[in-house]
Amino acid sequence: MITNRMKVAIIGATSSIGQELLINLLKRKFNIVATYNKNYKIVEIFPKVEWKKLDIKINKKNYFKFLGSPDIIVNLAWPDIPYYKLKNHFKTFYYQKRLNYNLIKNDLKNLIILGKFYEYGKKKSKITEI
Repeated sequence: MITNRMKVAIIGATSSIGQELLINLLKRKFNIVATYNKNYKIVEIFPKVEWKKLDIKINKKNYFKFLGSPDIIVNLAWPDIPYYKLKNHFKTFYYQKRLNYNLIKNDLKNLIILGKFYEYGKKKSKITEI
């Protein structure tokens, strides 16, 4: 059962999906921890959110604890968009696998993963949001 007293962490909260999710969760008064990597200006737009800088390429011993041991984590992160090169995305796939394994190993019970670019396959041009 999901209640608005739960703590939700959003990895990759600066994406368009992440921002919409933030807006909806804030309306429902959830406790939110969100991550950013490069887009630090978003922190000013959502002051009621607890922000943490996170680069999934840098390994942490315990991502779950770093995020404040939330009840649910939504992983939207996929670095290096829109520079879509297959070789880079295999590396990112490795980082994602390591991150998600680490979260589960350290006691996370609820993980939602969506919004990934891996399913597009090899493209020769930039991919942009619609």
